[in-house]
Amino acid sequence: MQQLLNKAEVAAKIGVHPESIMRLVRAGRFPAPVRLGGDGPSFRVRFIENESDAWVAARMAARA
Repeated sequence: MQQLLNKAEVAAKIGVHPESIMRLVRAGRFPAPVRLGGDGPSFRVRFIENESDAWVAARMAARA
């Protein structure tokens, strides 16, 4: 099973503020999270670790 990370964990791993992650998602520039439950503003989301790792790898490859 793939590891799921919350917004703060992904942000810490990448080195940005947690809200920056959500801005990137809304702009279509970061993998969308998985909705796990709840409705309205209280729903929980998690990010798939492999997808965020691939996003970082792609940015690193693009700089070369």
